[in-house]
Amino acid sequence: MRVKLSAFLLIALLGLLLVSHFKKSQLHRVRMVLPDGSSLALEGMTLGTNHFHAYTTNLTQRLWSMMPSRFRTRYLKFPYVSRTSEEPTLVLWFKRSNTMSSLNLEFTIKDGSQFENKAEASFLALYLSPVEGVHAAQFYAFPRHCEELSVTCYTRNTSFELKKLGEFKVPNPAFKKAKPSDWTPSPMPVRDADGNLEITLHSMHAISVENSGLGYRPGAYAEALYSVQANGFPTDDWRIRDGKISDSSGNRQRVSVTSSSLAATNQTKVVFYPVLWPDDPLWKLELRMERIRNFPPESALLVTNVNLPFDGAVTRLEVKGRLHGYTVRLLGIASIGSRMNTNEAMVLQNTLRVRVDPPLENHGISLDCQDQAGRKLNSGNFNWSRGEYYYALDFQPDSKTASIQIGLEPLNRVEMIVRPQFVTNLPEKVSTSFK
Repeated sequence: MRVKLSAFLLIALLGLLLVSHFKKSQLHRVRMVLPDGSSLALEGMTLGTNHFHAYTTNLTQRLWSMMPSRFRTRYLKFPYVSRTSEEPTLVLWFKRSNTMSSLNLEFTIKDGSQFENKAEASFLALYLSPVEGVHAAQFYAFPRHCEELSVTCYTRNTSFELKKLGEFKVPNPAFKKAKPSDWTPSPMPVRDADGNLEITLHSMHAISVENSGLGYRPGAYAEALYSVQANGFPTDDWRIRDGKISDSSGNRQRVSVTSSSLAATNQTKVVFYPVLWPDDPLWKLELRMERIRNFPPESALLVTNVNLPFDGAVTRLEVKGRLHGYTVRLLGIASIGSRMNTNEAMVLQNTLRVRVDPPLENHGISLDCQDQAGRKLNSGNFNWSRGEYYYALDFQPDSKTASIQIGLEPLNRVEMIVRPQFVTNLPEKVSTSFK
């Protein structure tokens, strides 16, 4: 009995491997010749949060790829690449014949409505030799209600203009028939509150256009108008910092935002990217709000009459404070051409350096820096690494001293379900300002 059962299991396993091999052989038919003469061939697809791709087509080696990761990493003898993601993602794995090529590749996915969205990441995942490697394209969201996905490959010229290299279709690994969503959207305007802070979303348009002007072209983004009230009064002291967009079919991804105030309407225009697809027309927005000005005393560290450095000089500061459980230190201001420390690179713009211990989690930090005449010196641009923040400062020729205020508060969270209006195939130079 045991022998028959073992034989049955072996046959079943071989059947699964043959099906897997057949599906992979279908993917092997997708092959493109690139402008530099090299080739790109689709080798496989993986879906989930833990991705593994072995550089092989042998059935026995594919069996290895189905085994536990601890076993693979100990006994695996052929090249492989693995990748993890916070949310489930789709990764397309390509064999690339020229790993030294300067040809950068970008990938998009389309659905039946031609709504197009760009891969969040496109990169050389595994280098084997100058003529052999694995390229990966990772999508944090993709349409779930179409049986096939249309994938397009692009590159850019020296003017950053796009050139289409090829388009192909692949089976949708997460296909599910569309059904009515359990979510119930509210008509615009949509409101939600966190404590005494309330956000109102007045409108939202999801836009697919070849030139979005956001570095996500071709691709999709969303444009919305919102306003904020604190304690029942309108305010522009808070803004949307970032968030996540999800739909009921299983897509969920982080979004970046850019904002600009519209003084005439007391509303703020915000752009979200990347976004989702019209095949699931309801979106859940999980947004994080941060305070950017007018901090109360318990949330601010202020220092005044700071001498501004010029001509390669550095002004060192010994200022620290405790805000909401974090230690905030103002380390100093480095002028163009200087080094804060001798073992660091020369700075290319005037920079204020701030350290926060421990690194911020679910809190926002904001800078307000003005010179002796009340002119704003911080441009809003900053970088951060390992708990240190580097703020770019624009000195005026007659700037002498500055007041520096660091504000730090917990982030506010709001959530809402919306039905955006979808717009596709806009002309390349069309104005996308909706009201």
